Amino acid sequence: KVRDALRWAGYLQDALDQLGDAEVYVGQHNWPVWGHARITEFISHHRDVYKYTHDQTVRLINAGLTPNEIADQIKLPASLQADFGARGYYGDLRHNVKAVYQFYLGAYDGNPAHLDPLPPVDVAKR
Repeated sequence: KVRDALRWAGYLQDALDQLGDAEVYVGQHNWPVWGHARITEFISHHRDVYKYTHDQTVRLINAGLTPNEIADQIKLPASLQADFGARGYYGDLRHNVKAVYQFYLGAYDGNPAHLDPLPPVDVAKR
């Protein structure tokens, strides 16, 4: 199952709440971050990306859009787009939007023709 983006945003807020006077951050997928203010900014931006991605995806799900339509529409605000850590490494915003969609609605995109698709070879023949 994909990660719950809303919970993950909450976990990042928990990390901020427990940060104390930390001066060094060492994470799994990033370079170390030095300095309390820079650590706070780093975690805050990650939290905000998760929350924004979640909230905007759910808003567009409720408007009846498909995963691909949502992925085409959502763009991060300039303040988050400019953040070094918001660049796609293990996926990008389009993938993450589809993951939020999948978390709530599964792989089904609402198109009945996609419930039992033909194999690629049969599609090519037709």
